[in-house]
Amino acid sequence: MSQHQHGNTSVRYAAQGIAFDCLTTGLLIDRNEGPHEGLPANVSYYDFRAGSIVCPTERSTVPGRILAAILISEHILAILLPLLLIPRFYRRTVGRTVVKSGGHLLFGMGMLGISSFGEVAQHVHDNWLYAGLYNSFYNTVFHSALCFGQALLTAGVAGAHGGHNARNAAFCGLSTASMVLGTVATAEAKNPPLLLGLTVQQVVWPVVFAMLTLVTGSFVLHAYRCTEDVRHTVYALPTVAMYVVGVVAASMIASSGNQWWHLGTAFSFLLGYVAQTLWVRRILATEPVREHKS
Repeated sequence: MSQHQHGNTSVRYAAQGIAFDCLTTGLLIDRNEGPHEGLPANVSYYDFRAGSIVCPTERSTVPGRILAAILISEHILAILLPLLLIPRFYRRTVGRTVVKSGGHLLFGMGMLGISSFGEVAQHVHDNWLYAGLYNSFYNTVFHSALCFGQALLTAGVAGAHGGHNARNAAFCGLSTASMVLGTVATAEAKNPPLLLGLTVQQVVWPVVFAMLTLVTGSFVLHAYRCTEDVRHTVYALPTVAMYVVGVVAASMIASSGNQWWHLGTAFSFLLGYVAQTLWVRRILATEPVREHKS
């Protein structure tokens, strides 16, 4: 591991993995100058120039480990919940017509699990420090699978044919292409200029979040149209609110470096999954199972 001296504080590049060597409650995201003099003993930082997490040797491990335990438990749930619901939803889709395409619904749940797996892989790579919004292979898996998962859920409740599917596929394709472009462009330079004086990060992330917003909005619209039951707003509002909270919390981490905001992103996306799955479950319960004549 590389060793650096910052004033009286010794720091080192963290070993990537699940050892939480660098997980502290504060993170300095350094996009330009590299190491800083007098780095606080309880603050790690992400060095874009080196592409590495750099952590202090003197740090309080208890808050970091508590944070790690909560985050890891939540992320495991985010992987398992959509996958465990697939067989349950399959049984509920048999013999019902209110859900237009049960197969798309089930594949959508699987994509949400893959999305969470990509997020966990990124966190393991970064020693569970949330290093802000930057392009990488794992983040591409996370955001692309999340978008396509929402698109598949929309196809499940609205039908496999129609303009909504073409639009959602185009939105998710644009999101994925943006992430891939950002990952390739930042492989050599950490945040190069891309368009009209804007950097890669300033172009890619607004596109990614805009596309996810459009696709999630499509799901909300078509899920409501399935039953046109105003009582379903009890699921619609939390679904939208949780994703908004996730984006806000991610922005707060990027600006402040305070790792406790990571709980906001983690729990908001998990609760967003829960709200959607409860909504789909409610939709499935609105129509009795048709009896099959022998």
